[in-house]
Amino acid sequence: MALIVIAEDNVNFLDKTTGWVLREPGMQLLYFARNGMDLLKEIITHKELPDVILMDIEMPLIDGIEATSFIKDQFPQIRIIGLTSHSTEGMAIHAITAGMDGFVAKALLENILAEAIEKVLKGDIFIDYRLDFDIEHILATVKKRKEKIIAFRNALPTLNPKEMAFIILAATSLKYKQVADLMNLSEKSVHGYFEAVSNKLKLTSRQHLTLFAHQHGLTHMADYTQNF
Repeated sequence: MALIVIAEDNVNFLDKTTGWVLREPGMQLLYFARNGMDLLKEIITHKELPDVILMDIEMPLIDGIEATSFIKDQFPQIRIIGLTSHSTEGMAIHAITAGMDGFVAKALLENILAEAIEKVLKGDIFIDYRLDFDIEHILATVKKRKEKIIAFRNALPTLNPKEMAFIILAATSLKYKQVADLMNLSEKSVHGYFEAVSNKLKLTSRQHLTLFAHQHGLTHMADYTQNF
């Protein structure tokens, strides 16, 4: 039985996707979330981890790609399928580089979702073949980008898991109080993490940290204006 979580802010699409999961043999809906912040809260506090998250890329508070950065850093065993109306090769490259295991267009989703879930549960990358994409080019580009990110991370001073979690969350639009809630820390402790991380990385402000994290692939966010 595959445990499924849905993260989707559009009520109609959420209802449609929830109904599909509930009807599909071999799948169980654990819960759903209406934005990335609520999704991360559920994952952190829920007793069971999902096998697969069906993740809307365009969500408020924390978008699907930002949420993926955190989840894959903290819970790499969870498979994530990005669902989007922005079906471009550039967005597919961006999503999979961030850690998504699948990229699927929302149009007629029910026709392909079972296959996508089956593939990612086997450890494969699934890119919606209904889209007119050069899949070999996408995968080759992702491979090169991930190699650069890994090389950069290996050259950094040692960051412990809590520090990496802080960097990913601090690079979002969340306030430090919200970051503290997600990390189950006091706001004072979160400021302490900023001091520790900024000293290690020789950064002087949260804005500088955010720019550093995005430029070097420590975290990612949905960007519909970027040229790929």
